[in-house]
Amino acid sequence: ESSLKPENMDELLESMKADLDNKDNQPPSEFEELDPNASLKLISYTFPKSGNSYNLVKPLLPYTIVGRYVKPPPLADNDDDEEEEENKEMLQFDLLTKEEEAIIIPRLEELCKEDLKKAGLKFAPSNYNNRANKSTP
Repeated sequence: ESSLKPENMDELLESMKADLDNKDNQPPSEFEELDPNASLKLISYTFPKSGNSYNLVKPLLPYTIVGRYVKPPPLADNDDDEEEEENKEMLQFDLLTKEEEAIIIPRLEELCKEDLKKAGLKFAPSNYNNRANKSTP
């Protein structure tokens, strides 16, 4: 039998009003800063034979990924023209290695700064290196 009878509604409404008035139930006035590496795990899978684990995650903060373009492999002579066209349109990028990142990212950052200055925009100094050094494995 349901406890939400008309005679119980007044009691329920009074209870809800009391909860709203209770200072302990108020939302926080300040929030913690979100960890820049925070992400939401969507899917996790471990392959039984190899034991390798893979996770699909959604970062909670937007960020930019820098990669390197990988040319598609040449097709064999017996492939048809349609497949060759699809292969030409395929785009593939690999993530940078730590060594490449150390060279490429500062250079890209400098090029962007130059373009922003030419456009008349001003910005705060970068803290990319500080963020990179704080990241956890």
